[in-house]
Amino acid sequence: MVFPYEIEQKSSHKVVKEFIQSVGNPVWLNALVFGIEKAMANARWNPIDDFVYVDDPWHLPIEEIERRQLECIRFSFRHHYSHCLEYYHICKSVGVTPDDIKEKKDFTKIPLLTSGFFKNNAILSVPEDSIAAVLTTSGTTSQNPSRIPKDFLSIKRQQALIPRIISMYLAKKAHYLAYFAPPPNEATIWISLGVQIPMVGYAADFYMRDGKFSIPDVFSRMEHAKSRGWMPGMTLSFHFFYKKLMDYTKETGIEPPMKGADWEVVITGGGWKNLKNEMIPKSRFHTMLSDYFEIPLTRVRDAYGFGETNIIAFECAYHNGMHVDPHTLVSIRDPNNVDEELPPGEDGIIAVYDPTMNSFPAYILTDDVGHIDDIHECECTANTQKIYLTGRAPKSEMRSCGLKLTQTMDVISSPEMQNRFSRINEKARYFDLTRV
Repeated sequence: MVFPYEIEQKSSHKVVKEFIQSVGNPVWLNALVFGIEKAMANARWNPIDDFVYVDDPWHLPIEEIERRQLECIRFSFRHHYSHCLEYYHICKSVGVTPDDIKEKKDFTKIPLLTSGFFKNNAILSVPEDSIAAVLTTSGTTSQNPSRIPKDFLSIKRQQALIPRIISMYLAKKAHYLAYFAPPPNEATIWISLGVQIPMVGYAADFYMRDGKFSIPDVFSRMEHAKSRGWMPGMTLSFHFFYKKLMDYTKETGIEPPMKGADWEVVITGGGWKNLKNEMIPKSRFHTMLSDYFEIPLTRVRDAYGFGETNIIAFECAYHNGMHVDPHTLVSIRDPNNVDEELPPGEDGIIAVYDPTMNSFPAYILTDDVGHIDDIHECECTANTQKIYLTGRAPKSEMRSCGLKLTQTMDVISSPEMQNRFSRINEKARYFDLTRV
C-alpha cells in the first residue's frame, strides 16, 4: 500500500519536467517550480492571471471585484474569439464581437455552449499538441461524460485557485487531504485530476485503488494518516460514498478511525448521480455526517463543481448559499428562452462564464437549476456571488438547451471537429464511480 499518492506535476518546459522526474519529483521542487511559474505568469501580465494570483480577492471592495471581473471576461472572450475558429463562427452567426462587451450587462451577448456539447465535440483555442490533460465529468453508466481538454495554463490557473479556496472557506489547518476517488494515474475524472495542488505541507490521499472501493482499506488509510501525525484532515466525497461508510459502521459496529478533531472539514459534492433512490435531503444528510464524524455541523460543507470549467463553489460555515470565486460570473437563464437572463433570487438554468480556461471557451449553459444572490458581503465577510442549487433541470426545461445545442452544431459541425474529438477522447480515462 502506498501512502500518500505522489502526483506528477506537469511543466511547460520539457527540460524542467525531465529534471524533476530524474531527482524523484520532491514536493519542495514542485513548489519551487510552481512559484517560478507564478512569477512568470505575473510577468506576462493579463487581467486573468493578475486576479487569479490575488491571495485574498474576497475582501476587495465590491466595485473593484466587478471591475476586475469585467476585465477578465472581456480578455478571455477576445482570446477565444481570436483563436478558436469554431467559436468565432458561432459569434459571427449571432453578430457579436469582443468590442460589443463594454459593461456587465453585455455578458449575455457572449454565446454559451451547452454542457451536452462536450460529450461528443471538441473545440480548442490553443494548438492541439499543447493539451496536457483531458478531464471527464463524473457521469454514470447511463450518461456520456463530457471531455474537458486543458492546456498547461488552464491547469495552473486552477491549481492556483484551489489552495486559496481551501484556505478561505474550508480548511485553514488541515494537513491531510482525502478524496473518495481514484488517483490521477487511474482516472481523469475531475475529482481525481482537478485536485492536484502543489502545496507544501499537504498529504493527498485517494481512497480508491485499482477500480475498487474497500471500506477496510479506507479505514486503514485513515489509521496510517493518524500514525503519521497528518491531522487535522479535509475530506471530499460524493454523497453516496459517505452513505456507504455509515451503512458499513451500522452493519459491523466498526467506527472510522478519524473522528472529531481529526477532521477540520467534511465536504459533500457531486450529488447522488443515478443512485437517487438512496437520496437523503441535504440538511438531514449533513446532520448525519456531523453525528457520524463527531464534528460540529458548521464543519460539514457542500460543494458544487461546474464540470466543464475550472470552478468549484463552496459553502462557508453559515450554510447560506455557495460562494463563487470572484473572477467568475454566474448567470441564471430563463428555461423557456436561455438567451434571457433572470434576476437574482429567481430560479432558472445555471450558466457560468469562467475566464480562467485558456484551452476552450468555458462559457457554459449547465443542466442544473438554481438561483443566485448578486455580489454582496456574506456573514463570513466574503464579497461574492452566491449560488443556491435546487436540482437538475427537468426534460421539459431542457428543450431550450437542446435547441441551443442544435443551433450551435448547425453552425460549426464538421468532420475535422469530430476527428479532433476522437483524438482528444483517446487521452481520457473515464471511471464510473457509481459502479464500485
